Amino acid sequence: MVEVSSILIADDEEIFRETTADLLRLRGYRCDCVGGARTALAALDDRSFDLLIADIHMPGSSGLQLAEEVGTSHAGLPVILMTGVPSLDSAIRSVRLPVAAYLTKPLDLESFYRQVNCCIAESTARRVLRDAQHAFAMGAEQLEMLGDEVSKEYRSPAADEIARTANSAIRVVLESLQSLESLWRRYASPEDAAAIRSLVVSRREAAFQEALEYAVLVLERTRNSFKSKDLGELRLRLSHLLTRQ
Repeated sequence: MVEVSSILIADDEEIFRETTADLLRLRGYRCDCVGGARTALAALDDRSFDLLIADIHMPGSSGLQLAEEVGTSHAGLPVILMTGVPSLDSAIRSVRLPVAAYLTKPLDLESFYRQVNCCIAESTARRVLRDAQHAFAMGAEQLEMLGDEVSKEYRSPAADEIARTANSAIRVVLESLQSLESLWRRYASPEDAAAIRSLVVSRREAAFQEALEYAVLVLERTRNSFKSKDLGELRLRLSHLLTRQ
């Protein structure tokens, strides 16, 4: 049976978070919703999730503070940050945090779904590999113990119990291998593999590019208000840097 991936959405705008959750549920995800950073951390402590989607501007702790805490207390959990009020400061700060994507509202649904799929794939891979590693370790330990028991109990009534335990340990290892194979088959298509690789390898570079694009946009908007040769040169250099990405 395929395990349903779980997403936690933290946003103080009830209509937005519930609508977003409904859209993701239609795509087969399980979604829980909370209205702030503190309740998000409590939910993460209560059960495991594959992805956190959080608004940057919330009462109390911001989404940026939440992402920072999650990076420490729930390392490896992908985080997507959203904001209806983008700024150069928040974009740059997100680059320095374990953030998979910095998205602006209203959401571009195609881009949003793509980011969610990539984050879920990465999170699922981490979980399956972690579970498989644990199962291998447990199976190896059981088999090692059985080796000692066999030498002591060979041809005794305990031999049948030893055989049953050995079969159980081997079955755990085989199930772990099957989980790894299922994961590979699920994300083995060239399109999905490319998307996942793009997220894992260059998600920080993508966030950095968004910050650069926003910086250029701000300089363009203010070019008539602030007549400065230095600012003009900065805008040109940033634009040139973007064309080389």
